[in-house]
Amino acid sequence: MALAALLPLVLFRSWLWLTDYVTDRPPNPYGFLVYKATPSGVFTPALSPMREVWTALLPAGDISFEGMSYVGLVATGVLLVSGMRVAQHVWKRRGHKLRLRRAMPTPLYTALWASGLLLIFSFGIPFIFPMFSGLEKYLGPLKQLRALGRFAWPFYFVFTTYTAYYLYRLWRYQRQRKVAVLALPWLPLLLLLWAGEAWINIATKAKEVAQGAGARAYMSRENNLLVQHLSWASRQPSDFQAILPLPYFNNGSDKIALPGSESSIAQVYKLSIATGLPQLSSYMPRASVGQVLQHVQLLSSPLLDKDLVSHFPSPKPILLLVAEGVLSPAEQRLVSLARPLISSPEVKLYELSLAALTATTRAQEKAKAANLLPTLPVRANGVRATTSKGVFLQSFDTSPDRRGRLGAGAFYEPAEKFSILYDGPVPAPADTGRYEVSVWIHGKMDEGYGNMQVKQYADGALIDHQLADARLSTDIDGDWVRVALPIRVKPRVDRLEVLYDNSELLVDDLLIRPLDTDVYWYDEQRRLILNGYSIEP
Repeated sequence: MALAALLPLVLFRSWLWLTDYVTDRPPNPYGFLVYKATPSGVFTPALSPMREVWTALLPAGDISFEGMSYVGLVATGVLLVSGMRVAQHVWKRRGHKLRLRRAMPTPLYTALWASGLLLIFSFGIPFIFPMFSGLEKYLGPLKQLRALGRFAWPFYFVFTTYTAYYLYRLWRYQRQRKVAVLALPWLPLLLLLWAGEAWINIATKAKEVAQGAGARAYMSRENNLLVQHLSWASRQPSDFQAILPLPYFNNGSDKIALPGSESSIAQVYKLSIATGLPQLSSYMPRASVGQVLQHVQLLSSPLLDKDLVSHFPSPKPILLLVAEGVLSPAEQRLVSLARPLISSPEVKLYELSLAALTATTRAQEKAKAANLLPTLPVRANGVRATTSKGVFLQSFDTSPDRRGRLGAGAFYEPAEKFSILYDGPVPAPADTGRYEVSVWIHGKMDEGYGNMQVKQYADGALIDHQLADARLSTDIDGDWVRVALPIRVKPRVDRLEVLYDNSELLVDDLLIRPLDTDVYWYDEQRRLILNGYSIEP
């Protein structure tokens, strides 16, 4: 049995190793112990009206969609009856050698035991117990299934087969005893109940499918009208090499999670099918982390290079698709760089040249710094600031971990916890203006990006608490991701606390500065740094 369980996994992983050229897929996808199965999700109804009937009579826990493998009320009843018969047999055999008769075919008997063990595993046992919680990180390939609840699927098929076999045995018993069907009406009633629940499930799912757009909406000839309208701007699809949708979306890497908008997601797929052009966005699980970072970097600050452009096959411009939704400042900047082409009720199309996309402002900032730096006094840690307001820089140069971004040192915390990056006074105690707290995290660690939190205290009391979701970050510098949180320092605040909630955390260059203040310093290679960005190669 162990060989039968392990051999498919070994063969599948070997096939992936031989054929998958991507080597940096996320090793710890989210949801392994979040989307686990529960007894409620397996044995109690999840859909109306049976759900309401059940909860009115008996307690029922919450059911996660990813952890649902509902076997039906008939199967639940068969489980209870079978359990009571086994308990009755054990009670009768107390004091004697216990033998459980195999009252079913051997393949079904074996499958029932195997699927039962998988069902227990799908409940998160033993990992939900504190003493075994640390074992999760050693599960390797099993975590790629993402949701433990999927291990309940074999039990669904095996146990419903067992239920059908059990009812067949009951029907055969009636025939052998020549008991009229109407004398035991609950047997056909059970079949009607089973069929009724199946109809409820099929009808519910059919309604959900009918509400979706479906392939017809994406393959419709009406989508070609937008392509035809490109000719009005003297353009055709072959003039472009890819489509960049805004609001931008990139999901599935378990690192970056940019949602975009419902409209931008739908419209870019329609236009991609109509034009044959690829899209510079992603909605794909287990995507290459490095490729995702390069795509998201297209929205990065003009102080950062756009590495993906060097891999483009031609110098053709990007077709920028702007759909309904709120644009971030980074997205608005891209629109300002592009040339409008056509507009329709659903989308606006722009032409974004690669020269405009890749242009940086480093030369201008370097020239500006050359004039400013001689006039700015040097502060602690070699920092210069364009105003007299207080700033704080922690470069972690003396930290034991030597995998730094600009210098040798970085802050590293392998455990899942709230790491305290700063706990001290406000850089300018009397200032109640707007500040920015920023830090750079390594984007290719095994875990996700977590979040950064800033707490403000006055006389020991917490008066403000803000959070930045690192999955929404768009400033990418190589393997490093900038996480920034603008805050307004409240009156009377005398202490700030900067925390990072994550495991396998590698961070560098914590900077707290007023938003109206630029901060300069030199790294170990004497490169000039502006607000955490290098403005020298």
